[in-house]
Amino acid sequence: MLNFGIGGLVAGFIGLVLLILSLHIFSNWPAFVKGLITALGVVLCAVVYSSYPTLLGWPANGKILPSRLYLFAIQVEEPHKIFLWGRDLDAGLGDARPRAYEIPYTVKSHESGEIAGAKLKRGIPVIVERRESEGQRLKADNPLQRQPTELVDFIEAPEGLIPTKK
Repeated sequence: MLNFGIGGLVAGFIGLVLLILSLHIFSNWPAFVKGLITALGVVLCAVVYSSYPTLLGWPANGKILPSRLYLFAIQVEEPHKIFLWGRDLDAGLGDARPRAYEIPYTVKSHESGEIAGAKLKRGIPVIVERRESEGQRLKADNPLQRQPTELVDFIEAPEGLIPTKK
């Protein structure tokens, strides 16, 4: 598969703009057809723009976090977000490749994430379980300010779940 990187994307966008511009200048099609094609081109550019970061390996957000994740590493960026890197256990243990996920920062997630990171350093396998979405809850001291709920629980992996290395 060819990989042209950023230069290929820039060349593709420039080519698309030139094609649409030539359509407007040299075509005898009605104005509404030209407008539809231009709108379609803009929508396709927006789709590529929003899809490209996930192709680069940027972490997926917590909304698409699998229900169970075998954790390889965790990084906490206080007070903004927590990054998890692991393998989706919903897909089985076959050829599932690890992926990075990003969840919102909370103090409780930070504390339990640090404990899970310490377990990983000691060689204890950890599983991340996603909680069912409870939406937003109100803080007790300020009812107008919302705080995100805890999205995950960190638990030790049961014996036999993860195959041993040979």
